Amino acid sequence: MKKLIFLLSLTLCFMVSCNETKAQSSALMYMNTDTTATGPISSITTTTRDTLYDANTLYTMYTKTGALANMISAKYVVTFLVTKISGTGTAKVFLQGSTDGVTWRNMNTNMLGTDGFNSDTLNIAGASTTPLAYNYYSANGQAVLRATLSATVNYVNSGKVNYLRLKIVGAGTQQTIYSAGKVTSYN
Repeated sequence: MKKLIFLLSLTLCFMVSCNETKAQSSALMYMNTDTTATGPISSITTTTRDTLYDANTLYTMYTKTGALANMISAKYVVTFLVTKISGTGTAKVFLQGSTDGVTWRNMNTNMLGTDGFNSDTLNIAGASTTPLAYNYYSANGQAVLRATLSATVNYVNSGKVNYLRLKIVGAGTQQTIYSAGKVTSYN
């Protein structure tokens, strides 16, 4: 009986130690003093908040050089806070990636949807004066079916990048703060 209990305990320990781990790596995202589409990586600051004014386009929440180097997976989730100061607080957010920090492309291109879950857009509709967290997912290879939009199953083809940033396109008159950006990689 003792041998049986010992063998069962040993088997259980072996099973637990052989489970796949879901290791995660994360990196903070920062404001760039040059908020144009071509803003260089060298202009990234240590500030973790930026403000969108009116119906402008804001390029912000950059990862710094080397921040994604330890992330072996091309599956990312970007989390950030949105706080409306005044106005509509409405915008469309696009996750952009780059391998060289100069040429940027939208992640999840042509992936239908506006919820930010492996879609090409995350809509911010009427942000609140209380900070609210939003998540934007990009999981390379993930199958996505949005039956209400299309009968076709599409696969995310975002790939591994060295840099990430957010492109935020405002709508209406507003002053909205985007802050506390963080990217996490998962298996």
